[in-house]
Amino acid sequence: MSSLVFILCLSLIYDIILVFGESTFDKEEVVLNISQIYHINRRNLEFYWKNFTGKIPKDAIPGGRDKEGKTTYIGQARLQNGPIIPGQIDRVSKKLFYYYIAVGYGVTENVKILCSEHPEKFEWIKTNVEGLQTLTRKHFVPGGFDDGYPLLIGRANVKGQIVVGKVTIYYKYCGFAYANGEETERKDYEFEILSYNP
Repeated sequence: MSSLVFILCLSLIYDIILVFGESTFDKEEVVLNISQIYHINRRNLEFYWKNFTGKIPKDAIPGGRDKEGKTTYIGQARLQNGPIIPGQIDRVSKKLFYYYIAVGYGVTENVKILCSEHPEKFEWIKTNVEGLQTLTRKHFVPGGFDDGYPLLIGRANVKGQIVVGKVTIYYKYCGFAYANGEETERKDYEFEILSYNP
C-alpha cells in the first residue's frame, strides 16, 4: 500500500489513531469499506471512552442483558502486548469480559467504558459475515484493534442473554466473538453490529 493511500486511509479512521495509536492494515483485507468506521472530529466528540473503575457512569451506553435480565455495558481492554479488545462489562462482578485468541478473559484493570450524551443516536444492525459487505451508509463504532486491524462492537442473543463482544472485519477471521464469564464462542452467523447516526 502506497504511503499516500495509507495516509488517506488513516485519515478516515482518525478516532482509531487518536484513541488506540497508529494502525497499519491493508484495506483490501477487510470486508467493510474502511470509510464506514465512524470518524470522530476532535472538536465534536459525541461518544467517548471513560476509564472504568467499577462504577457505571450515568452516560454509559447499555450493551446487552445477562441471564438475570440485568443490563450490561460496552467496554474495552488494553492488553499489555498492544491490542485493544471490546467486550462486555458486568455490573455485578465489575469485570470486563472479552474474547482473545480463542480464550475468554475477565479483567478489572486497564478497562474503559463507552459513554455518550446521545444514546438515541446509536443503532444495532442485524447482520452476519456475508451481510457485512452489504451494509452501506452506516457509521460503525470503533471498538479497538488487533494485529493492526480495527475491531467493531457486536452483540448476539445467546441462550436468552444478549452478549456483547468484538466483530473482526478482516477476511481471515471475520465474525463475532464473545466471552461472558461462563462461556466463549465465535459466531459467524447472526449477530448485531453497533453503528452511530450523527
